[in-house]
Amino acid sequence: MVLSAKRRGVCDALHWDAQQASYRCGALVRPGGVLHEVLPRPLRSLSGALAPLLAVVARRAIAVGVGCDCDLQVMTQRDEPGAGPTSVSG
Repeated sequence: MVLSAKRRGVCDALHWDAQQASYRCGALVRPGGVLHEVLPRPLRSLSGALAPLLAVVARRAIAVGVGCDCDLQVMTQRDEPGAGPTSVSG
């Protein structure tokens, strides 16, 4: 999670896409906004110019369409007989 400068936890660039009802990488779906948030204040004016480059690098780095390294497993009622609805808290 280079953009978040974290080794654990949720990536700050993670973006909820309500239309697809899924999380998306902000470096792909809104690279300018992500850069504006992570760049130091004096460099934020470059976020628009660097956004296309970030999108290309991010697509390559996370191997879009190949897989995801997320270890989240969502359980449904069908996964456990007799179990009620489940929720995951962060």
